[in-house]
Amino acid sequence: MSETIEAKQYFKAPIFKQVAKELWRRYYKTSSFGRSMGLNRFETSDLEPLRIFLGVSLVDWKTKKTITVAQFQQALNESIFHLDIADFILLVTKRSLVLQEEEQALKKQAFQDFCQTIEQISPIFLENLSIKQLQHWHEQKVNVAVFEKVAQGLENLPTEYTRLPVFAYQITGNPHAFDETTQTGQLFMQVLAGQADLSTSEKELSKTEEKHAVLSEAYLLKDDIKNNVSLRGLLAKKGQRWDGLWQQACQENTSWNVPLKEVLSVEKLQPYQGNSVFIIENSGIYSILLEEFPRATFVCSSGQFNYTVWTLLRKLARSNVSIYYCGDLDPEGLDMAQRLLDSFPERLKTIGMTPDFFDKGKTTKEISEPRLKKMNRLTDPNLQLVAEQIRTTNMVAYQEGTIPELIQTIEEILYNETNTRGSEAFVDV
Repeated sequence: MSETIEAKQYFKAPIFKQVAKELWRRYYKTSSFGRSMGLNRFETSDLEPLRIFLGVSLVDWKTKKTITVAQFQQALNESIFHLDIADFILLVTKRSLVLQEEEQALKKQAFQDFCQTIEQISPIFLENLSIKQLQHWHEQKVNVAVFEKVAQGLENLPTEYTRLPVFAYQITGNPHAFDETTQTGQLFMQVLAGQADLSTSEKELSKTEEKHAVLSEAYLLKDDIKNNVSLRGLLAKKGQRWDGLWQQACQENTSWNVPLKEVLSVEKLQPYQGNSVFIIENSGIYSILLEEFPRATFVCSSGQFNYTVWTLLRKLARSNVSIYYCGDLDPEGLDMAQRLLDSFPERLKTIGMTPDFFDKGKTTKEISEPRLKKMNRLTDPNLQLVAEQIRTTNMVAYQEGTIPELIQTIEEILYNETNTRGSEAFVDV
């Protein structure tokens, strides 16, 4: 034991660790240590401990460019420690010699054993996790109890909307068991995502909102109260009846914040009057338009859409409704508009997002290259024209600068709709 400690102390200089690592690498790749090692391959400038160990004079060392493996082995044998190269490598690096082929075979077998173990718990893991994900969990050496808890949860998913902490408590006795900060929570979400059949619009969600979509498909709610949308003038049908709460809000001409759970629970959404719904990005503009058009239907998206907004839009699109979106004329606003056009090509149109509106509301704004690149994916002709204006002028346009023009555009839409459908276009509730 004391000899080992002395040997570790003797070979503690960085040059010995570099020599050991090089010898290990050679054996790993070729099953041989080779014949010699060039001194110029070692990173440290202090080769003196190696010279002393080999017993080479200063004069000879100055002209030396390589050392032979046999010379190094002889020095090890003749030292007071009487080591061979394999012992030296293990002492310095704490790694035993192994061939690459052997190591890969062992790793492959260990991974197969891991997959077999979790498949016995439930085949759902191999069916819904990618090879990369499986390898990650194998390398993390996760306790099988994690897979057992997740399997129990997956086999007992709710059939009606349930908050995730409540579900976790029902399954495991711990309301935080499926939190995404835990291994069980991360694995649970990965398998649910593998099972999920997300629509085109849901695939456009941010990572955070995509998690809401995945959970929602399993009738689980992560944060159904804070994830909401502001709207006015929409009726909601539950079963065969129009819901009284939504109906009352329409009759009172009230703008209200509707939580995710409420939007998920309805089967159909329909404007109280007319057939048009206006999606407004800016909350200030939304408020102005509510006063300007007391009977029109408005939804405030508040910039980047959360999962509640996406859910609401999908249900509107199934109701044969005309949807109009108006956002800022900056890279982010144009990108969002294109995503909406791609997701709802038959139902959605943009308003207030043309070159004319840009000229009215433009203002100087320093735009970074990453922001400009967001406009490269635009395919809508009007949005492409606005993007070109942004690039050439280094300006953007905000909704606040085009309020009169926006009001006029909405007036024209509502006027045409009234002439088509009649002045009393209320839904019969």
